[in-house]
Amino acid sequence: FRNNYAVLGGAFYGQGPRELSISHSEFYENTSLTNGGAAYVGPLPMPADLDTAYIRFENVLWHHNIAGVNVPGDGYYGGALAGVTSIGSGDVIDIVNNTFTLNTPDAYGNNSNDVVRILNTIMWNNGTNSITGSNVPTVINSLIQGAFPGSPGVNNKLDIDPLFIDPTSNFRLSSSSPAIDMGDNTVLADTTDLDGLPRIVANIVDMGAYENLLICTPD
Repeated sequence: FRNNYAVLGGAFYGQGPRELSISHSEFYENTSLTNGGAAYVGPLPMPADLDTAYIRFENVLWHHNIAGVNVPGDGYYGGALAGVTSIGSGDVIDIVNNTFTLNTPDAYGNNSNDVVRILNTIMWNNGTNSITGSNVPTVINSLIQGAFPGSPGVNNKLDIDPLFIDPTSNFRLSSSSPAIDMGDNTVLADTTDLDGLPRIVANIVDMGAYENLLICTPD
């Protein structure tokens, strides 16, 4: 998804009581006038939406996306992704093994009152805070730059450089990355990473969209 522009959700806008799964995808150089530089997802406003929505992003790379103007009163942008759920609706947004980098002014704008889970994910170099909004997401086994509601979460690495191969253009993990073997295997649905290569190499999944494939063994 590249070089798209919209008022809300630069490349993708999804709303309604449906199941949505996006995997092995890349969103880059998209722009929204308001929230969700690359994508905006959420249910219909209550009470019109009487069913629940399950939304899942797995093995997705988000970079160089821009959200323009914050909607007054929302308190979030979503330079790459903006998500909304209604309290008590049972709606779920899962972000699993994603990489967010070089998005403006943040990575994920969380205006969700129900379940948002950020798992095995890297959010680095997206502005002062990677996650904005006053609502509290569940963040587990992820590498996050900046403070976020509910920080520090569970088993997370905070403000630690993930050591990409090239922080401007190649967002695969270098061999010395602290994100290697730091994920949770139990949350995976896919068996391959964004390159289509094995998702687990050394018994434990890496954080982010790419698995590091270099394994060094003694002679």
